[in-house]
Amino acid sequence: MARPTKIFFRRLRDAFLYSANFATHHFLIRRSFVNMREMRFIGLQRSGNHALINWIFNQSKEKKCLLNWVQADSNPFFSFHRKSTLREFQPDFTKKFSLNLEKSGIFSKKELLIYSYEDESLEKIATQNFEEKHDMWVGRSKIRQDILLMRDPFNLIASRLKRDDDKVENRYSFRDDSERKIIIGLWKQYAREFLGLSNHLLQDKICISYNKWFLDRDYREKIASRLGIEFSDSGMETVTGVGGGSSFDSIGYDKKASEMKVLERWRHYENDKDFRMLFADRELMDLSKAIFGTVPGLE
Repeated sequence: MARPTKIFFRRLRDAFLYSANFATHHFLIRRSFVNMREMRFIGLQRSGNHALINWIFNQSKEKKCLLNWVQADSNPFFSFHRKSTLREFQPDFTKKFSLNLEKSGIFSKKELLIYSYEDESLEKIATQNFEEKHDMWVGRSKIRQDILLMRDPFNLIASRLKRDDDKVENRYSFRDDSERKIIIGLWKQYAREFLGLSNHLLQDKICISYNKWFLDRDYREKIASRLGIEFSDSGMETVTGVGGGSSFDSIGYDKKASEMKVLERWRHYENDKDFRMLFADRELMDLSKAIFGTVPGLE
């Protein structure tokens, strides 16, 4: 079947399932919880999102479901990124779940549901529309958590620049003047939320420093407790292939992830003119220091 024909029939099927979801929600009243724990995971691309999600997943009980890189203010079961979810992260997804049933609102019971956002503004994620349609889109959850992950701007941007220079697509390129402003604006918005200077995320909010998570086992144990999962640190040494793995090392450090120099990526770009623009942004510098302190080597 030609690709345009496949796309047409997929869209036709999804339109039918979306209507079925509406009918299921409005005519079959669901009183019980579908998800024991629901995590809405938010981070900029190259922040270590998949390292954290994999670590959470490895320490969580079945049934567990990830919907990777969903679109803001939409039904996660319709808008998630299929390749990274079904092929790369959770290849047994279709054995555990019927995607068509989930889309139609006939949800299976889950111990954990995670759906993740990348490079999205918080206003577009935490909308009134999403709250009103939440139970229809993903089912009722006993516990709802908002997880905000942040990486220091210097190593984050170095990793994004490496992807740009290797001609691997980022959602926004730091080499493009207009898109650079978007990235910096999003990082500062996340930082203000992280520090409690704004309050877009109204569920149980858990802010995680990737830098500290990577370095400090005690911190990881505290985060696991805060997330409500039994700590084993399983998955910490894994480098997933989602998104191509590490910008610098791909999956070369799989099973030994703690050996990667993820807090020294900035050294590769310290004399790059686009990278140096970070230091001219006083607000960004102040926010970074408030969250991460002084990054080693950048005193």
